[in-house]
Amino acid sequence: MPPNGPRLSAEEIATLRGWIDSGCDWPDGVELSEPRTFAIVHLPTTFPGNIQPQDS
Repeated sequence: MPPNGPRLSAEEIATLRGWIDSGCDWPDGVELSEPRTFAIVHLPTTFPGNIQPQDS
């Protein structure tokens, strides 16, 4: 962390750890919803009239 570049210093890691450990105030009445799902659309592999596109 981070995946590329210089590593975080011990002080930076301690700052992040303290921030994570302190938790997060969650507003009253806020609830998480279920993740959205999307339909997978399968497109035809051929076109009407059996015309195939050509790369130029």
